[in-house]
Amino acid sequence: MTESGQRTFSFCLQPATRPPEVVEPAPDCEIDFYGQGIERTLHFRLSSEGEDVRIACTSRTSWTPRPEVEFIARDRLGEMILDLLSAFSSSLRTAASPLADAPPFPSWR
Repeated sequence: MTESGQRTFSFCLQPATRPPEVVEPAPDCEIDFYGQGIERTLHFRLSSEGEDVRIACTSRTSWTPRPEVEFIARDRLGEMILDLLSAFSSSLRTAASPLADAPPFPSWR
């Protein structure tokens, strides 16, 4: 948890250790991009109806996100997370990482 009480990206992906069919985005979390030049945070908040996710971007550089807020269907975001997990796992294998075949990475491919 961060100081603001938000979950970080690792917590967003924590459900991904379960079978892919039960992976869902966490209701409230954030992803912090801290590499030089892309310093920003994406804040995710599930709507009260539970169908849509609000994504707000906060920049820590002179760059200003436009738009600052976007909305996406919860199911579509879940699909995007699964695509990210698959790409990450495949990249581990391509790079011949010793972690490529360690759980849970094979189940993400």
